[in-house]
Amino acid sequence: MIAMAKRQRPGHEDDPEFVDKAWEIQGEIESRASRIGKGKYGRVLRMARKPSKEEFNRMTKITAIGLFVIGMVGFFVFYLMRYIPGVQPVS
Repeated sequence: MIAMAKRQRPGHEDDPEFVDKAWEIQGEIESRASRIGKGKYGRVLRMARKPSKEEFNRMTKITAIGLFVIGMVGFFVFYLMRYIPGVQPVS
């Protein structure tokens, strides 16, 4: 597979302009990566950590309960709009 790539683009590894452009792009990527954690949100990123299994399960349960409550409110509003006489649903 590597041999195929070399056949498709012959001479690029010997082309100084190509190599210089590749190094320039690599330098830009590395400079962006080195700035991560030093800007506005750097402190937050440094303090962030992976939650424990207990914390993750608690957050998952709370999120599921919140989604269920929001869904029930939406269904209740739908039910009121659909089955109470005199209320016209927006369509």
